[in-house]
Order: sequence, then structure tokens, then C-alpha cells
Amino acid sequence: MLVGLIQRMFILEFSGYAHLVPFVETEDEIFLKTIIPNRQATKRCLGGEKQ
Repeated sequence: MLVGLIQRMFILEFSGYAHLVPFVETEDEIFLKTIIPNRQATKRCLGGEKQ
């Protein structure tokens, strides 16, 4: 059970597009929840969308 853990976010670049990956970390593991392509993160982190 993951009680009291803080969710954090990886931002990954894949094929010129930013993807958000929320995760929680324990002493033993990093649990990746999902992967979400994100247009706003692409603009903020990579300087715009791939043409």
C-alpha cells in the first residue's frame, strides 16, 4: 500500500514531443503510473511542437 507518498513527475522527450510520467518512489522501487503526451509541456520544455 502506497500511503503518504508524494507523487512526482518525469518529463520525457520522445520523437520531439514531451510526455509526462507520474511516479511514486519508495526505498525499494520507483512505480511509474502511466505516460501522457502533453502539448503544454512540449511548448514549455522543448520550445514548441514538432512540425
